[in-house]
Amino acid sequence: MGLDTKEFREALETRKYKEVHERALHHAYHEANITAVPTFVIGETVLTGVRSKETLEQIIVDELKKQTPDTFTEGMACGIDGC
Repeated sequence: MGLDTKEFREALETRKYKEVHERALHHAYHEANITAVPTFVIGETVLTGVRSKETLEQIIVDELKKQTPDTFTEGMACGIDGC
């Protein structure tokens, strides 16, 4: 299928997603305190920069150990506005 080049060009030329992009940047800078890319937020741990698969896996394991059954529900997901 691929990228719809006509729609993509139109979005760029009309700046269709400008406001959404600005809101996402504001959230990243001012609410989530993200100062570098990539930034990983895993539980209470915040990592900046590229990390190995093994490091990420270990942090996930460590963060899961901190959870109690009341605070972690299988399939739980958080959105841009939180949980």
